[in-house]
Order: sequence, then structure tokens, then C-alpha cells
Amino acid sequence: NMGVALSNIVLDAIFLLLLGWGLWSAALASASTMCIGSIIALYPFFKRKLVLYFEKGRVGRRDLINIMYNGSSSFLSSISGSVFAIFANTTVLSLAGVPAVSALGIVTYAGSIAMYLFFGIASSMQPALGYNHGSGDGVRMGSILRATMMVLCISSIAVVSLMYVFSYDI
Repeated sequence: NMGVALSNIVLDAIFLLLLGWGLWSAALASASTMCIGSIIALYPFFKRKLVLYFEKGRVGRRDLINIMYNGSSSFLSSISGSVFAIFANTTVLSLAGVPAVSALGIVTYAGSIAMYLFFGIASSMQPALGYNHGSGDGVRMGSILRATMMVLCISSIAVVSLMYVFSYDI
């Protein structure tokens, strides 16, 4: 993921600054780096060089219904987020103009970075929590949960502090 992000930054600089291509080239850079990154990430699975690999399988009707049921919350969350973004951008554009939409985009991206940080911290603890839950070690599981919550709390305070320090009135 970091390689994809860094490659995207480099391609953006090349396409926009060096070659002088239009804004469409930023989309080209993003799409191409994501595609290449996905191919590189999936390569070991297709070559069966890992313990996990792709296998031909068959999904029955009941399994398909369960997949759709389990994925519906993520689907609806994504759709509602997109609809809200369109509504928010349209409203902000009509009330305050293009600079306000740009500011909203910056705030949204800053929030996304913080969210990914928090989700990354929480997700990285899932294997340890699952293992200790499975082994019945509730004391260790509680200790891991408390430590995770403490790190998340400190990270939240740090993010809010950074936003406050680097904010300014327009």
C-alpha cells in the first residue's frame, strides 16, 4: 500500500508538473498505480507460493445469500457515504463557493487519515484478541483491550492536537 501511495505521488508529479498534463492525468496515475499494486499483491496467490492460494470453488445459493446479507451493511454504508458527499459538496458549493468545497475536501482527507490510523491500530490487535479468546485467556485479552484503548485514546488526543496546532482562520 505504501508503494502504491508513493508511486501515485511520483506519477502525479511527473504527469502534472513535468509533462503538464491536465487534471485527468491525476486520475490516470491513481488508477494505474492501484492496478499495478493489485497485480503485484495478487501474484503470489496465483502462483501458489503461499500457504493460502486461490482455488476453484462453487458457491451455492445459500452461501451467495449469506454473502449478500453480510456485505449489505458495507455496501449501504459506502453508498450512503457517497450520496452524503455529493449532497454536502453541492450544498457547500452553493453556500460558500469553490474554496469552501476545497476546505471540506481537506478536512475529509484529514479525517480519513486519522480514521485509517485508528482502524489500523484496532485491526492489528484482532489476531491477538482472537487467539486469547479462543484459548480462554480472558485476563490477557482484557489487558490487550485496555492497552489498545489507551493507545487509541492517546492517538486521538495527538490527532486533535495536530489539527489544532496546524489550523488557521481564513
